[in-house]
Amino acid sequence: MAVIYSHNIKVWALLAVGVVCTCYFLFKSVFQSVRVEDKDISHVHITSGRIYSTELPQRRLPDALVVGAGKCGTDALITYLNTSKSFAINTIYSGDMHELNFFNNHFDQGIQWYIDQMPPVSSSQVSIEKCAPYMWNPQVPARVHQTKQDMKIIMVLCDPVKRLVSLYSHINSYKLADGSDPLPPFSDIIQLKDGKLIENVHPRPSQPFLESGKYSVFVSQWLEFFPLEQMIFISGEDLITQPLVEINKVTDFLGKSGSVTDRNVYYDKGRGYYCFESDNSKWCMDKSTKGRAHPELSPQLLSSLQNHFQPYNKKLEELIGKNFGWPKYFGKKS
Repeated sequence: MAVIYSHNIKVWALLAVGVVCTCYFLFKSVFQSVRVEDKDISHVHITSGRIYSTELPQRRLPDALVVGAGKCGTDALITYLNTSKSFAINTIYSGDMHELNFFNNHFDQGIQWYIDQMPPVSSSQVSIEKCAPYMWNPQVPARVHQTKQDMKIIMVLCDPVKRLVSLYSHINSYKLADGSDPLPPFSDIIQLKDGKLIENVHPRPSQPFLESGKYSVFVSQWLEFFPLEQMIFISGEDLITQPLVEINKVTDFLGKSGSVTDRNVYYDKGRGYYCFESDNSKWCMDKSTKGRAHPELSPQLLSSLQNHFQPYNKKLEELIGKNFGWPKYFGKKS
């Protein structure tokens, strides 16, 4: 009897040791396979021998900024990226505020305020803020660098003459929509006098028309704080004609290659425009969304504008090693 009793104790002891060892190796594998801080496994769920992460999305500083240039396709870029769950994008549509403008107007609110405005994201997602006015403010690059030195910078650039007339049409359409007096004719705002271009009226005083097209000036300010390896420059023209090619450059740059495919972005032959499709929605360009009518430019004014921006275009090519092939705008709506 004593022998049997002794034998049973040994069996139970071995079983207990086996259970302890199994638990040890199980939880060791959890800690090795799931990223946790301070051994916090509150987001780990074990069911039927499988380990699942129930990590809750968190607000944090963005990984990348789309900083401009306005009227070159920044909204289109964000729309394309939004078709993939790999990206979480900060968008503001509240009253008159279309973009957050933290680094322009709210920097004194502090970093935590900024983080609170960001969308909740998982650790596998790329968080992005889009704010086109960031490009022009000379204070912004230093502020961004102070906040996050490894921030990735995305710029969409287009023919500066095309951007100029698009900006004019954009401002004018909003004035007409809210009942304000329309802008003077384009040829009254920018005139050719004695062979020189003169900007007589400033429809947007904080961003003079002629100055805003000198991309090399603004890119130089960013390059003082961020290396070229942390910046990417996308062609606004190619974003219209071959969007998936340009989007793939951005997704590669952000470490999410293949996250946007021809299932998300495709050309609809029936409509004659590109469509964007995600799990929850589908949206196609049409005549009402493709663009506004541009003002007529005399051949002399158009040529003078192209000549005005040419040295800055050349300097831009020297800075970033990319030739956009401008001029590409010759007076037609695009």
